[in-house]
Amino acid sequence: MKISFVIALLLLLPANLLASEAPGNMTQFNVKCPAALLLPKLDAAYHECGHELTGKNCDTFVSLFKQLLPEYDCQRSFDHSAEKDYIVPAVWLAGAAHEDYVHLLSTLKQHNARCLFGSAKFRATLDGALAEDYSDASKRAERRLKDTCSGL
Repeated sequence: MKISFVIALLLLLPANLLASEAPGNMTQFNVKCPAALLLPKLDAAYHECGHELTGKNCDTFVSLFKQLLPEYDCQRSFDHSAEKDYIVPAVWLAGAAHEDYVHLLSTLKQHNARCLFGSAKFRATLDGALAEDYSDASKRAERRLKDTCSGL
């Protein structure tokens, strides 16, 4: 009952509620955002890694995913209104594919993948159903890996 209420509440919230308000001096968007350059590479690495679940393509997938976690000046079309502008993590510009990328990351066993999955920076990109499905597992991974992951 409690979970159903939370899900219903999340569905009623505007999509950009979890986005950050853009700094007042930020007037141009998607200039520094690496999504246009990196998302096609991430998608290619995702497909290659998904076949083997280990190796160079998975390392590339993890590295690209990590680069897409910050907000930069990234904005989707609906993150702009006459009153406010919002910025979002670059990986959010992947749209529905973000869910596929999160799922693959959650299944990878390499240390760099487990460290990224268990990081607070990764969890900051989870919203709605993704947060519900993966936040607890990410926190467990963080506890298991404490002191073995640096730079996240």
